[in-house]
Amino acid sequence: MATEPLAAESDGRRLRRGRNREAVVRALLALYNEGNLDPSAEEIALRSGVSARSLFRYFDDVDDLCQAAITQQQDDVQIGRAHV
Repeated sequence: MATEPLAAESDGRRLRRGRNREAVVRALLALYNEGNLDPSAEEIALRSGVSARSLFRYFDDVDDLCQAAITQQQDDVQIGRAHV
């Protein structure tokens, strides 16, 4: 019985991590869309609602973050085309 709360807590952390990671990617895409093609970590963090330090808990480096944003944008385009 003691493992159930631990599992739920772990799942909660995993969900929060996923939401924060997505928020960071969406923030970067929004900044790109606004014409800011070289946003700072602080700008991305402010837009996403996480600390600048936290950005690199979710991504290995800036290249990893950019790759995740590219992948997300491609997925968004494919979903948009599927509805046409």
